[in-house]
Order: sequence, then structure tokens, then C-alpha cells
Amino acid sequence: MIQEFLMNKAKPVKPDLEWSVDYYTGLDRTGTVYYEGGRAAYQNDEAQTRRPEYMIFIRSSDFSEAEVTAHKLYKLFHMQTVDELVCVPELETCYRVYFIQAVSEPSRLGVSGDVMEYSLNLLITLKEEINNGGNTTN
Repeated sequence: MIQEFLMNKAKPVKPDLEWSVDYYTGLDRTGTVYYEGGRAAYQNDEAQTRRPEYMIFIRSSDFSEAEVTAHKLYKLFHMQTVDELVCVPELETCYRVYFIQAVSEPSRLGVSGDVMEYSLNLLITLKEEINNGGNTTN
């Protein structure tokens, strides 16, 4: 849903990584944002908010770089009040993003092929908005 929005927020923290959404092709120094599903609106929630989860996956052969980047992203995203409209043309839908929180501290996943891997899992509170006029650009 809003992987590109999150990727664009994360890029300035470490712009020299190869950033992507839902996949990576680089062998080293990558940052990828994955959609992980999440929690649907509660039945009695009149606001019909949704709580999707996302993972930011950091990979680097510079082990320190991977760790530092993951922790900087945690500081950037955790407990952030947001009020931004994010339009997703592919879904012909816009979402109002209200709140971002880390599910936990960054997780060191380990080394794979001499590349250190970290993940940061985020829980987002958002609500689908009616898109009047069909314009889905952000």
C-alpha cells in the first residue's frame, strides 16, 4: 500500500543505499520496504482505521553501517504523529496516515553471504479516504 511513501521517508537517513519496494536486486548496501499485512479495522471502530505493518530491511557488508542505519530509522519512525495524504495510483486509493510506531527495536537478523541484515518493523495507523475527482497523485 504505502511502501513508496515509507521508502521516501527513509531514503534521507542513508541515501547511498540502493532503495526499493517489495524486492531487492543488489548484492550489498540495500534498503527495502516490504508490506507485511496487518490488522483490519475493529468492528466497532466508527473511524474505520486500519493498522498495516511494514518491514524496512537493511543489508550491508559494512556491519556497523547496517546497525547504525537501522537504529537511525527507528529514531525517525518510532512514535511519530503524521497527518499526510498518501495516494496509491495502482490501487486508485488515497490513505490518510496518522501514526507510525516501531513494533520493537531494530532486529539483527544475522549475516547472509557476508552481508549483515537488520529489520525494522513498523505499525501504521491510517484510514482510506474518498478520492474525489479521480486524482491519485501525491
